[in-house]
Amino acid sequence: MKLKGILFGLVAGLVLLVGASATSPMDQSHSGLAVGNVLPEMKPLQEQPYQLLPQSGRYSLIHFWAAYDGESRSEHIAWSNHFAHTVSDKIAYRAVCLDLDKAVYEQTLLLDGIPTNQAGQCSPNPQVRLEIIDRYALSGSMHSYLVDERGVVLSVDPALEELKRFYLR
Repeated sequence: MKLKGILFGLVAGLVLLVGASATSPMDQSHSGLAVGNVLPEMKPLQEQPYQLLPQSGRYSLIHFWAAYDGESRSEHIAWSNHFAHTVSDKIAYRAVCLDLDKAVYEQTLLLDGIPTNQAGQCSPNPQVRLEIIDRYALSGSMHSYLVDERGVVLSVDPALEELKRFYLR
């Protein structure tokens, strides 16, 4: 009888273990918008007009980054350098810095060798920054979105090879 109880306990424990591992927890690594979502409406990011959406027939790569987020910062350097050396009438680049302090933004650009007046760079005021983080669900991690002229997300965190498809359209 004692052996039956032990075996029953082992089988029950094994069933619970298998059942618990079969359910996958929600993936916390992906936050933000998904392919097919439409960009939320936003107020202008600065005093001067700053459009996230491209002109008709074009695409935009919108990259959200911050100096405190190493991955998004390194992607910002790579994308900024790519678009500084690539003339394209197909894809516009928009880099939106979500650092709290404008001085941190400017110093980071200086350290990373990116001109502060480079086209597509933006650092919104703190109130707009909070709205962006909320509307684009960026509290977990930063993302890049390739969108069409209607604001439909075509790709999340695209690679350079993926963008080449859109250059050919």
